[in-house]
Amino acid sequence: MSKPQQRSVPLGPYSAGEFERLVSTCRAVIDSYNGLRLRPLPDLNVTLAFRILIGFEIGLPPECIDALRVEDLRWQGDRDLRVEFTKNRGSGRNALTFRDTGPWSGPALLTRWVSVFEMLRPDPKSGPLWPWPSDPDPARFEPFSSNRWAVARREFMKTQQVRDDSQSLLVLDMRRLRKTWFARKSKYWHGAVTIDPTHSALVEGDRYLSGSAEPDEVDLTVESAQEDLLRRATAVALVVSDDGDLADGVDDALLVSQRTEGTWDMFAALCRDPFTSPFNQSGTFCTAVVWACLVCPLAVITPAKLPALLRLQDYLRDQSASVTQAEWVRVYGPAWVQLVSRILPQFGDAIIAEARRIVDDDLDLPVPPSPLETR
Repeated sequence: MSKPQQRSVPLGPYSAGEFERLVSTCRAVIDSYNGLRLRPLPDLNVTLAFRILIGFEIGLPPECIDALRVEDLRWQGDRDLRVEFTKNRGSGRNALTFRDTGPWSGPALLTRWVSVFEMLRPDPKSGPLWPWPSDPDPARFEPFSSNRWAVARREFMKTQQVRDDSQSLLVLDMRRLRKTWFARKSKYWHGAVTIDPTHSALVEGDRYLSGSAEPDEVDLTVESAQEDLLRRATAVALVVSDDGDLADGVDDALLVSQRTEGTWDMFAALCRDPFTSPFNQSGTFCTAVVWACLVCPLAVITPAKLPALLRLQDYLRDQSASVTQAEWVRVYGPAWVQLVSRILPQFGDAIIAEARRIVDDDLDLPVPPSPLETR
């Protein structure tokens, strides 16, 4: 019988000291390039300095960053940059939004790098993010290949003499930039365990979290997640009547008593007290998006709300065509699960059919104008 293959050990992050030395070196290279009076096209050192810092700042897999195109970058307002990318080992097309917090933040670095080649692109708003003059024809640009990265890495570390914690020449592995991005957001940097939103729960827990976090922290993370699932499963107080007319459901005795005590109508649900919302500062009226009611402990769901809930269900489903899967899960996922697995199954077929008839008659039921109002 052959021995079972031993699982590989994931690469670890750079230490805090190695991170600081590598960042300082890259910033110095870029500052020297920016200080030139007549700036030529950036050489391999300048290119790699940008690539390293961007990897540290946005934390995407190296193959995703290498394949980025100019059209994948889109500003949302003055401070948020949306980055679309393709993850071949995951769910395909994804997108994440990064906040511009200064000249060395991810959005600022990406914008500065794009501007370096802007005048040389046939179309300044499209093309590979990492172009390079073609060997046979310097006037033509081609994508920056992985082979060039390998050559640049070795030359860069030798030229800049960046050392690891044992004072040996630091080995630059692009995959460790992503690991360090996670580590900077973990217990070692600010006291919390973080996860990657582009990973499935199985991949994140089995391959990344359990391999990098302390066992006690993993246990606490699992316990916290289980408590959160339990809280969400019991958060919405459902008021359900027997099958019948919607008007009969509205006249439920419990609901009447709650109305007398000051229950508010919030479109998707009734609210016990919108001035103590978990989504707003206490004492201010709740301004959360309508689907937030479905995961709110103050919500009361009644049969009279079924037309609005079915219209909201259609709306949430439609948004899957407007945003990436990762964004849809993040923004709408909790409300969708609550609606289709816990709320709607509480009502009988007859009352749901009547509610669907009202929706199909195209009554004027308002829906939110934007699929990403939660940002």
